Amino acid sequence: MAIRYDGWSIAAQYRRCGKSACRVCREGPGHGPYWYGSKTVDGRRLTKYFGKVPPVEQEIAQDGPSVLEELAALRAENASLRAQIAQLQAELAALQTPPALSDSPHPLEETTEASQDELTIPEQPRRRASARSDDELTRAEVEAIWCEETEGLDEEPDILAEAHDALLRNLFPVPAQETTRLKTGANPRKPYVCPFRATKRGARLTFGSADKLVRTAIPWLIQSVKGQRAWRELSRRRRHDRIAELFSTYRRMDTLELVHLVERMERAILTGDRTGWTVRLEELDKHVEVIRQVLQERGN
Repeated sequence: MAIRYDGWSIAAQYRRCGKSACRVCREGPGHGPYWYGSKTVDGRRLTKYFGKVPPVEQEIAQDGPSVLEELAALRAENASLRAQIAQLQAELAALQTPPALSDSPHPLEETTEASQDELTIPEQPRRRASARSDDELTRAEVEAIWCEETEGLDEEPDILAEAHDALLRNLFPVPAQETTRLKTGANPRKPYVCPFRATKRGARLTFGSADKLVRTAIPWLIQSVKGQRAWRELSRRRRHDRIAELFSTYRRMDTLELVHLVERMERAILTGDRTGWTVRLEELDKHVEVIRQVLQERGN
């Protein structure tokens, strides 16, 4: 939001230093804010740096202690009002919470035996098996959430099984662990840290409840498993095409030339010296294997 001051349009800007180890740039918008102003005079655009404090606050600081004292009083009053609002919201939440029902009848009320028909409880509509929103989850609760989120999905069973194993393996890394341990973040509003996903800047995603964290992670894990399988299949096809290309190349060479070439390759592998070769020693093993098969086809 720009500030108008003496014909200048002043706005806050942030600068990045470009250092990979800078925590300020990694976790925030950058260094600043720095206040820059711009205006047009006689068709020319002028820019000016006003410092780390906007000129309006600079003028207030120069006016004298009376203005600063008034500003401090207003801030204190604002903090007091915020505290009162928070207290009223807590009291309202307590009033809206229904009281706990006691299993035993009231001592002054007369109890009567109910018939079997009267004891029949009508079937309630199905509810989501969401556990306490402000607590960790047990294995049974995680399994219930998994069943709800995957019910009706048109996915292959082995993909779901792999995603399910990844979910439990990350939520319960210790075999004897019966509850999740996700509440490790410093943010009081979102203290539950996701062990699966991270932001583009490398920071872990955080959630306000473990239930929401798990429900959000399940579809991501399924897509991640599908992506990994697609990548493995693509890598397998590339290796197959590469081997086919090597067979085509070496089958066009003379037998004597292949014998000398494979001897040089084996000597380089044994000595660990890849001088003169454009591929790694591990790749040379594949070349040697292909050449041996070509020679075997020719009866050598």
